[in-house]
Amino acid sequence: MALRPSLSFVLIASMALGCDDDVAPRALDLALGADRACFLGAVTEDTGASTDAGSIDAGVDARADEDAGVPEDAGTPEDAGTPEDAGTPEDAGTPEDAGTLEDAGVPEIDAGLPEPDAGTGADAGPSETPTLGAAGIPFCWGGGSSDVAPLPNARPFVAMALGAASCGLESTGALACWGANGRGQLGDGTTTSRPEPQTLAGVTAYAFDVSRFAPATAGFTCALSTTGALCWGANERGQLGDGSNLDRSTPSPVAGPAGFLSIALGRAHACAVDLEGHAQCWGANDRGQLGDGTLVDRLTPTVVPGLEGVAEVATGADHTCARLTTGAVHCWGASDQGQAGTLVEPVLGPRAIELEGATQLAAGALHTCAIDGEARVRCWGANASLQAGNGVAVPQTAPVTVAVSALRIAAGVANTCALNLGGSVLCWGASSTGLVGSTTDGDTAFPTRIPGTP
Repeated sequence: MALRPSLSFVLIASMALGCDDDVAPRALDLALGADRACFLGAVTEDTGASTDAGSIDAGVDARADEDAGVPEDAGTPEDAGTPEDAGTPEDAGTPEDAGTLEDAGVPEIDAGLPEPDAGTGADAGPSETPTLGAAGIPFCWGGGSSDVAPLPNARPFVAMALGAASCGLESTGALACWGANGRGQLGDGTTTSRPEPQTLAGVTAYAFDVSRFAPATAGFTCALSTTGALCWGANERGQLGDGSNLDRSTPSPVAGPAGFLSIALGRAHACAVDLEGHAQCWGANDRGQLGDGTLVDRLTPTVVPGLEGVAEVATGADHTCARLTTGAVHCWGASDQGQAGTLVEPVLGPRAIELEGATQLAAGALHTCAIDGEARVRCWGANASLQAGNGVAVPQTAPVTVAVSALRIAAGVANTCALNLGGSVLCWGASSTGLVGSTTDGDTAFPTRIPGTP
């Protein structure tokens, strides 16, 4: 059940967001779940005050008793409305309008997930523990409302991930989680859902993820620490990587390599970048999402063959993409909507995407987006709700260019959001939950600034 914020929180939120032309602090990073989104706002004297009052909603992305899973499809073209309903690229602005990093005065974002050094094989990755970036206060919207407000009782996080269970990483490396816990996905040794962040004992992490596309009844969570990779929660497909199919309500060590640089979770599979610049995956493989050339589930990490110099992995519901240090992108797994670059599926191993110079990836349930070397957002895959950003409600098997320049991107079930060069947040795709800044009928084809952001 959602908890009503106290009067003191309402007043603080009003002070933070202001009225008329006042806006929330500049965004540092984004997180996007099934029906909710958050950005981390730069901590100021005003926003810092909001950590002292109120009570957080039970699960940022979905109530603990709701199924936040992915529907069999992401809607139909008829559901999506028309491009005319959604606005035009001119409404969204252009990359030229966005200016440059220098114009914006936006510092480079260190998300705590460094890329392997250029090169391949043993030369591709550092051996040092990644460092964490700047912390920010979570400002969230969605769940049927387009209003942007600070999370009550929230603490500053350097990163967030939103699902039926949600987590935030503090600058100390402490991991705080809340929301659904029926499979132990909060890692606190119980199956009791928690309405507000609970710090996970004994874990100091530098990276983590939650299963954004799993229902509340099948969620799991993983974190990377200096002692190795840890996972907990549902495990019927081997997604915890500990060699078993047993659920764990406390962090369980992942078998295999002693260290990973980054990790991403799908509906029931996980992939990580190891210290040598390889992608390793485990868990469900019925759609080829592990990329090992088979459809056999794996209970422990398995190297994806044919890829060297992997800098980043991104996981959709049942597909996976990898960005290489060269800027090339390869995808595999489910591709019924073009999310692996073809409508012929399953894609059992890495398949090159028609894209060069990628600097960041974000995978939605059935679509994928990247930022290229010119800060342009490029998307492909499902587009029934216009989440690919080109206004045409048909699957896209090759990247299309979205009318926005971006520092960061995030993708959800049927939405995409970008943090532009000026620190504003723009979103597009399904409108019903308020993720695009309104709850009007008809989806939003082109990037639309979220009210209350700079």
